[in-house]
Amino acid sequence: MAVVQTRTGDGERFGLPAQILHWAMAALILAMLALGAMLVGYLGDYPTVLRWHEGVGLAVLLLALLRVGNRLWRSPPPAPASLGGPERIVAALSEAAMYALFLAQPVVGWALVSASGAPMLVGGFRVPAIAPTSIHLYGILRVAHSLLAYALLACVVAHVGAVLFHTLGLRDGLLARMLPARSGPKAD
Repeated sequence: MAVVQTRTGDGERFGLPAQILHWAMAALILAMLALGAMLVGYLGDYPTVLRWHEGVGLAVLLLALLRVGNRLWRSPPPAPASLGGPERIVAALSEAAMYALFLAQPVVGWALVSASGAPMLVGGFRVPAIAPTSIHLYGILRVAHSLLAYALLACVVAHVGAVLFHTLGLRDGLLARMLPARSGPKAD
């Protein structure tokens, strides 16, 4: 199925579903990282922050699954000409890493809560456990969840840095690919 895309000067835009999923996930991932930092620093009411972190994590997982499905269903627009061969490889690898982290991080977090033996309640509903209760497994998953969080943070910082470089430095329209098209005044 073809994607409806519009020209941005050097390339084409992502379709509206991809744009919505991208920006919704960006907001949720930043919120999840902030909530995780609050948990690590024992800032705020720990049980309340934990419930929010778990809920946001499951929302990220759901959106990540939708995003992967959208990506498989709809091809992305071609990369701008300003991306050279090595940069295209780095962009593809970093994108793959981010997609993997979008899926792995919440699943590991869910398994971590499951291994703790504590029930996960989201919106008043009990989320089923996906791992057996085990203090040993809990310890392994806690370390893995922390390492994945740092990896995700590094990918987000690199992604934002690359977009800023392209937007402010190269001015190649890279960011416009992920923004809705603006309708300007029409010439008569």
